[in-house]
Amino acid sequence: MVNILWMDGGILYELNKIDKDFGETAIVNNPDILKSLYVNYINLGAKFITTNNYAFKPSRQHNWKELCIRGASLFTGLKLDHPHITILGSIPPFHPTYKTGPISPEFIAFYKELVKILALYVDTFILETQIDYGHCDHICNIITKHRENAEIFLSIYPDKITVEELWRLVRKYPMIKAILINCCSFDKMRDYYDKVVSRVLAAHKSVAFGFYLNKI
Repeated sequence: MVNILWMDGGILYELNKIDKDFGETAIVNNPDILKSLYVNYINLGAKFITTNNYAFKPSRQHNWKELCIRGASLFTGLKLDHPHITILGSIPPFHPTYKTGPISPEFIAFYKELVKILALYVDTFILETQIDYGHCDHICNIITKHRENAEIFLSIYPDKITVEELWRLVRKYPMIKAILINCCSFDKMRDYYDKVVSRVLAAHKSVAFGFYLNKI
């Protein structure tokens, strides 16, 4: 029996349905609307809520640190109102989504600073939409050095990380408590689950499987 996690979903997608101008900085400009979306997910049964900082990185927002810090108060408030939920700190890809790239000094510096900021406000970290084993390895190492007993969720874009690589990550970082599949059709998710994820879960009963409640 697989332990299933019910996640929140595509928050930016939902914001753009309300008003395409809300965009990535809604955390600052429209916090009440953003909070109402999270509450909708919670009311649907989501037990895990992900911080809305996926786009806050040097290549997209010059003031990404300020945006992350200002947004943290919203999630702190959600936790007070809904103490049963778990707040996941979003660790986004450094390079453009679904593309790999070098592990540069800027790469390392960004994740060290991001983990340091989020650690003050979140329960668990989630590596979102990852496509590269080396990236995951470095980021997990940074997280565990900053918070020794940190829990980590790993969200993977299908077909990008092999079963052998996923095995290595789970063995090396026992703090990985969930594997998620993101940004794909149901058929693609099922195929990747059957060929890769299910094989790892079968040997690691403590690791849960998760997916996103998109497009509510």
